[in-house]
Amino acid sequence: MAGKVKACADVRDRFDKDFIVNARTDSYAPHGLGEAIRRANIYLQAGADLAFIDGIRTRADIQRAVKEVKGPLSVNLMDAVSGMKTELVPIPELAKLGVGRVSIPVASIMVAHKAMLNFFRALKAAPDGILPGQTQWVTSFEEYTDAVQLKEYKEMEDKYLPGERLESKYKGEKKIVG
Repeated sequence: MAGKVKACADVRDRFDKDFIVNARTDSYAPHGLGEAIRRANIYLQAGADLAFIDGIRTRADIQRAVKEVKGPLSVNLMDAVSGMKTELVPIPELAKLGVGRVSIPVASIMVAHKAMLNFFRALKAAPDGILPGQTQWVTSFEEYTDAVQLKEYKEMEDKYLPGERLESKYKGEKKIVG
């Protein structure tokens, strides 16, 4: 793994010094904190910017890791709600402890999943299979297209696609949003 980290660091150094190498070890669960810290330090020595100990469990373990890892420590709070593996320590407290980075990797997916389940349950329960006027379930189409940057995408198409390709794609329609 150290060789892979070194390769990533070399590419980072050649192409983009702002790119961050966050080296992950999954050794905590099978081998304990000491081994995870040992590996984190090897990865930092190989050029990683951060060391991520996946599944670190407690505040005490985080405190120990911050002290013994010779560089910034990265921790994962899963969904920031349930404390799946790692004890839910407030982010300001993690910062005070010296944690360099906190990820909340699956919260957005779980939030979206719950919203979809609730929406489709409501649709299924509705006698007509529709929810007229119940705008609390959805963003407006324009809010959605703004979020996915559809206007910017269209501007790039206008700039780079040949005119005949645009004409066949949009059939003369000039406004695709809003």
